[in-house]
Amino acid sequence: MINGGEASLIMTALVGAAFLLDWLAITFNWIRVKPLSKPLAMSLVIIWTLNAVGPEIGLLVFVLISAQVFGLAGDIFMLFPQGWFLWGLAAFLLGHLFYLALIGMIVFDHISKRMVGPISAWVVFSSIGLWVLIMSAFYWVFRVEVNPLRSARRLWAASQVYAFVLSGLMVAAFLLVIHLPDERGLQWLLPIGGGLFLLSDFLLAYDRFINRIHQGQLWVRITYHLAQFSLAWGFLSMMV
Repeated sequence: MINGGEASLIMTALVGAAFLLDWLAITFNWIRVKPLSKPLAMSLVIIWTLNAVGPEIGLLVFVLISAQVFGLAGDIFMLFPQGWFLWGLAAFLLGHLFYLALIGMIVFDHISKRMVGPISAWVVFSSIGLWVLIMSAFYWVFRVEVNPLRSARRLWAASQVYAFVLSGLMVAAFLLVIHLPDERGLQWLLPIGGGLFLLSDFLLAYDRFINRIHQGQLWVRITYHLAQFSLAWGFLSMMV
């Protein structure tokens, strides 16, 4: 579904330049640049998506853009003090729910066009095993004695819901590409994007709540940007 041509190449280059600008701003602590470079990067991903699909925006594209817009909102909320963290988490959570809805819509679209057969048992069990592995790692690393303060309990509850949905996104993306093969191979950008998103948020949580990571903010941003772009490209490749 991605339109080719010089315009797409230029937009891709602009997205890459925005990513690089944000990474440099973090590396060299450009205080005046960082509040601008972070939302700029996601804004250009959204513009890249709109440019890739052309003037006609169907329901699937609308859901994809909605997920990206909530990602942009999460980026903006995270720029504010600590009190806005839960708002940012909620925005990203809604974005992941839109991504999950988009996976379901793509599967339904393929079923209605008789482009997909019955799912095999090994795919189901391997996907469940992957989800259990991810959630087990989450609880093993982050399950600590819950602070009695109400705000701490609320943050822990929200983090569990977020981890559940994000791991579900990765597993659903894995199921989608296994069950709906594409000879171009671009569908693998979906589980790659889901995995990078999972890694990005794992690094963010570990760096913020467990122990500081050297250049942690930079690695969080690199994996996050690559995740969003991989998901955008992967979803567009699956829209028929």
